[in-house]
Amino acid sequence: MAKKSTKRSYERKGPDPLKIGGITVILLLLVLGAIVVAANMRTRSYHIQSWNELLTQDSPDDMYFVYLYDVNCPACNLIEADVDAFRQSNALDIPVFYIDSRRVSGQAPAGVRYTPTMLIIENGQLADLYENAQDILDLFEVIETGQWN
Repeated sequence: MAKKSTKRSYERKGPDPLKIGGITVILLLLVLGAIVVAANMRTRSYHIQSWNELLTQDSPDDMYFVYLYDVNCPACNLIEADVDAFRQSNALDIPVFYIDSRRVSGQAPAGVRYTPTMLIIENGQLADLYENAQDILDLFEVIETGQWN
């Protein structure tokens, strides 16, 4: 009696896992790319090179902050992460521009003497300034707790 030959099929039934995995990877990369682009738009740095640019920033807001720092200033280095965190996610979405005191050209506005200093510009005018690290951190806290007017 002849043995009946049975052919086994190793074909998978259903969707191809390689195709599904490839599609998943592509979708994941697209989502991550969108997150990076959105984060860069939100967290872009604004650097002012000249004091003449101080009051002429192209900002959609009537108010923005300008942070004056020096890379060799211990107090500036102490609050650097706080300033960056505030710039990235402050409650009022206030733009923050940066001025490196060693690289800026021109004459500083009256009253600007030290680093760190946070300048508040409203409607193209210097409205206020906060000198020293603790005053700047206190300003951030007032804004974040909703007590800013």
